Amino acid sequence: MQADIARWEHKYQRAGHVPKFIPEADLTLLAKWFTGHGHALDLASGVGQNALWLAGQGYKTTAIDGSQRALDYCKQEAKNRTLCVTTQAVDLDNHSLPENEFDVIVVVRYLNRSLFENIRNALKPNGLIFYKTFNQNHLMTKPDFNPDYVLKNGELSKIFEQWKILETNESSENESQQSRLLAQKRT
Repeated sequence: MQADIARWEHKYQRAGHVPKFIPEADLTLLAKWFTGHGHALDLASGVGQNALWLAGQGYKTTAIDGSQRALDYCKQEAKNRTLCVTTQAVDLDNHSLPENEFDVIVVVRYLNRSLFENIRNALKPNGLIFYKTFNQNHLMTKPDFNPDYVLKNGELSKIFEQWKILETNESSENESQQSRLLAQKRT
């Protein structure tokens, strides 16, 4: 993970890098599910565009990422918008989330299968998970992309199969290069 962190730090420190604070479109389209009550986590947040959106919905929000520079952008933008977003720079390969802490967890374009159990445990009963990342279709246009970082067809639905699936695009007909899922943890 240290090599990944260094790569992202370099990206965000490049001269002329201007962060974009546009939240994930699929997340905002599902806004009716996000009540703004409780504690939200944007995991592998990058510059925190989704954390900022969650905070704007009313959540006490935490953004976690490996890149301190990306989180600095998030902190500055939160200050500019007078939003409360807490940030934590951590190596996600060596970090555990607290159990039953979050009402919402958002993960976009990040896949670390070893974190799935920790994510499930970190959500409170009735909590929501929004997960969206690359799937096997992505390899058709990006054959050099690391296949360890793409989902298999139906993988998200299987990982959260004990939960109430509220929305997903996972099906055998899915031609999208990214799979997404919104699910609610059962009590």
